[in-house]
Parts: sequence; C-alpha cells; structure tokens
Amino acid sequence: MELITYDIHEPRKRYLNRKKGIYPFIMDFDEVFRRCGNNPINIKDIDLETEEGQELFNNLVFSRYEGDVFSNVPVCACGYLRGGDRVGDRCPKCSQKCLPITEQGIEPVVWVEVPEEIPAFLNLKIYQILQKRFSKRGGFSTIDWLLDPMYSPPTIDSPLELRLKQLGIKRGLRYFHDNFDSIIHTLCTDRTSIKTKSGRTRIEFIAPDQAAGLLRFLERFRHLVFCRHLPFPSKIGFVLESSGNRKFFDMDMTPALDALIALGKVSRARNESITRVESRVARAVSKLVQFYIEFEKNKIFDKKGIMRKLIYGTSPHWTFRTVITSNFRPHNHESLAIPWGTAVLLFKLHLANKLLKEGYTPNEILTLIYDNVLRTNPKLERLFDQLIAETPGGRGFPVLFTRFPSLKRGSSQRFFIDQIKRDVSQLSTSISVLALAAANADSRMSLR
Repeated sequence: MELITYDIHEPRKRYLNRKKGIYPFIMDFDEVFRRCGNNPINIKDIDLETEEGQELFNNLVFSRYEGDVFSNVPVCACGYLRGGDRVGDRCPKCSQKCLPITEQGIEPVVWVEVPEEIPAFLNLKIYQILQKRFSKRGGFSTIDWLLDPMYSPPTIDSPLELRLKQLGIKRGLRYFHDNFDSIIHTLCTDRTSIKTKSGRTRIEFIAPDQAAGLLRFLERFRHLVFCRHLPFPSKIGFVLESSGNRKFFDMDMTPALDALIALGKVSRARNESITRVESRVARAVSKLVQFYIEFEKNKIFDKKGIMRKLIYGTSPHWTFRTVITSNFRPHNHESLAIPWGTAVLLFKLHLANKLLKEGYTPNEILTLIYDNVLRTNPKLERLFDQLIAETPGGRGFPVLFTRFPSLKRGSSQRFFIDQIKRDVSQLSTSISVLALAAANADSRMSLR
C-alpha cells in the first residue's frame, strides 16, 4: 500500500492532478509491471537448479558490499557489466543498464508471474487485510484454510473449520478466485451456532461493524483484489556484506527469499498435482506477506526504523521543535504563543521581505536578524505585529501542531500562531489547556 494524493471518486489517470488529501491506495501490480522502466525479469526464466542460475539469482536480489568501503562503481543488476566505460550500456544477461548504485532506481527488477495452473495471485495487501480481519482464533486461520488446500490447523475440528465445512466452501486458490464475492459475503454475514464436542458454540467469522467496512472496501477496490504479477522487493534493501572471512545478512529477509525461490520452482515444476501447486503458491504468498508485515514493523515504523531516522527525526523547512507549556491567560483555544528566538528564525524570510521594502540592504537584514535571535528588538517586534495582522482574519499563522511519534487521532491539529513572546528567557510554546488531552501533550512537540 502506498500513500498518495488521490481522490477515490475520480478516474485513476487523473489522480495526480487532484489534491484533496492523502488516502491509502492499493497498488495495482499488473499496471506497475506494464510500465516498469527497466526490463522486468521473470523468476521462471532463471534456472535455479544450475550453478549459473543460482549465481544470477543472487546477483539480482542481493546488493553485495566488500569490506568497509562503499563502492560507487557502475554495475548492472546482475553484475556482468561493470566499470565507468560501460555506463548506460544494457546488460545482455539481465537487460538492466550499467549505472552507479546512487543512480539506480528502487523499482523492482525481479517479478513472479502466476503459474499456468492458477488464474491469479491474491494481492499482497488484500491478503494482509483479509488475514487481519478474519483473524486467527485458537490458532485457526480462516484465510489460510481457504487458500491452501493442504493447510493443517493446529487444532483438529475447530468450530470455525467445522462451520466452513458445513457451508460447503471448497478450498484452493482457483475456487477462491472464481467465487470470491460469494465467499467473502458468506463469511461477513454468517452468524450461527454449531454443535461441538464441548456443546453448542456461537460462530462469527468477523464482527458486524468490521464486516460492513470490509465489504465497502472490497467493493471499491474489487478490480485490484487479484493480479497476475508479483514484485520482489528492490535489491537495495537486501544487503549481503562481506568483511574478512565473515558474511553478514539480515535474517528478517529470509521469508521473502524463501517465497521467491518457492514461486520460482513452482513455475518450473512439471507433472505436479493442482492441489500441491495451489498449496505451494498460497504458502509462498503468505511468506511474502509476512515479510512485508515484519519489515514495516521492525525496519520502517520502529523507533529505530527508517521513518524515524529519515523523516520524523529530520526537521523539514518551516518547522521547529520546542518544549510546551500550558497557556493559563485569557486566550483562544486554537492560539499558540511561540518563543522569540524560534519566531525570528522561523519567519526570517518574512522579516527579510519587510526589511527589504524599507530599504535595508541584504547584509543589513542578515545582521539585524541574527543579532537579535537572543534579544528583542523594537523593529522586529513591529514587523511581527504587522505579519500577524496581515494573516487571514488577523488570526495568526496557521500551523500543523504535531506530537511525534504518535499518529493517533488528535495528535495533529491546526492552530494559529498569534503571539510572539517578548521575554527571551521563555523558550517554550504555550498551548491552550483545552487542547492537551487529544495530543496527550506531556512532552516535546513539533510544529510545521
């Protein structure tokens, strides 16, 4: 899933021109495959049984680094072409251009095409959503039971399994693909009780409120539920580092590699029963989904993850970070009072524009601004009053008040900077006591 500016009521081709907010968007893997900038490589075209095929596979899915020195030597995806004199040349083996690692795109190179015996893959994000909504109860996974005809639940004859058998729902990817709408509708609406060894048990695959939301979601994205191509993550994220006699590899990547190898072998298998093919494909896709879940949890959104390091921990333009205190004086509950020094640096371009119109030279402007970060100045006070008065309605500068890393409802709210503190010793941002609870405002805050 990716987050983009997209209006769900408009055709997809026009979404880039619509700016109505940020919405979750389900990736159309078949479309990505068709417009892939590189020549995509199908895993079924690589013979994993030969040494040459295994070497090509490793070069396509791993980024290899030797020692502690980062190499920016131009190289193709498989490593066959290498060197500055081959920059831009297309490799005869992997069909990728020879480029430095800093200029290579992060789009997937290796893809998996659905085997001939299977009509389509289940979209990875849809798979994850269905698995979460029809959660495991007592160790039994409803979605895995439906997709994998050889799935063995940890508990024999669990109530959910007994009910699925009573409903007459067959197992396997093909049946699930051909009867998707009826199966999902049955699971979302079935409310009954069945007789088990311990007595009668009420069966409910999903809560009614969740069922309604799930059905609306699937109706909206019905055309993306199934796909014929699945991408393997970019090799930039799969690093194999050699140092001395040791090799280092992140074991969290193992499920994705196992899934890719399994799907590659399924594509090349011959004389295998349909049941076994369905089972191997379902398990491989499940492993790939599990990889993405763990990767997002541990590598991206973790406190030490990519988002925290590169986005949350970095101050973009027009932002600042301060300690907060409560505003106990008469005020509007949407107003903010920010420190003097913070305001001077935050609005230095606004102040410079004002001073430039008054005849100050660029050097005089910079001197006036930077000499008065830690002390008040009557000229700057006057300019701040003018800037606030010129805002729409005189309410102050609208800002997004955000408490990181929480993204719960209320952690980001719109406020207005309508006060600049004149006491330079006051280094905190004052917020209304009426707005503390939603953001759980008990520590540092970040504003933009």
